[in-house]
Amino acid sequence: MPIVHLVRHGQASFGTDNYDALSPLGIKQAHVAGRELVRRGVTTARLMSGSLQRQRHTVLVLAEELGCADVTPDVDARVNEFDAHALVDQRLGRVGATDGMPSHEFQVHLDDELRTWIQDRPEDWAQFAGGAVAAVAEFAAKVNADLVGKVVNLASRTARWLEITGLATEYPDDGGLFATAAADGAAIADAYEACDFARAMRTIMQAADRANAYVDAEQPWKLAKAGPESAAKLQAVASVALN
Repeated sequence: MPIVHLVRHGQASFGTDNYDALSPLGIKQAHVAGRELVRRGVTTARLMSGSLQRQRHTVLVLAEELGCADVTPDVDARVNEFDAHALVDQRLGRVGATDGMPSHEFQVHLDDELRTWIQDRPEDWAQFAGGAVAAVAEFAAKVNADLVGKVVNLASRTARWLEITGLATEYPDDGGLFATAAADGAAIADAYEACDFARAMRTIMQAADRANAYVDAEQPWKLAKAGPESAAKLQAVASVALN
């Protein structure tokens, strides 16, 4: 199971026309959080956020700091923050009651309403909180499934062509693919020893991606259709993929 790091979004823009936007301080906070994760040796192959603007902006800043800005984050609205202004308006009995309210006064009303929500409407609260927990659990499971899928995909795409011939008696020339994966073994082991499972997962997934790219380039399905003259090449490609 991968380790999931939970990071709260940066400061929102309280008292402005767009509360959902990160404030200048909120952007700095996101960068600081990202750099702290890097300092602790955290790397990541997958990212997720809620659908709110402040959440999505924060996760993009984290991705930049983590060096994986090319990774598209998953978005799940179940981890969205509750509408704090609506909660306080509800407590005060009118829409717009929070307009122009100082932040410290707003926080007092919000804390009171949250206690009321949790204590007096426990089923409603459980549904809200349970949705967020389920979203995180499903995200972790999806990361695991993606890794398994990449490995299983290699077998499903190539094993059938070795049912009669078996693996090549001598390991074929693979352009350094196996050597690169073997060299990754030490890095993967170090990551597991350091309990940095995200880094280990990312390295493993990169190796699986390279192997799948090799299969895409060699196109064993076309070799199979080419007939006996391509049989040796087909056996070599399938052997490389499975190793």
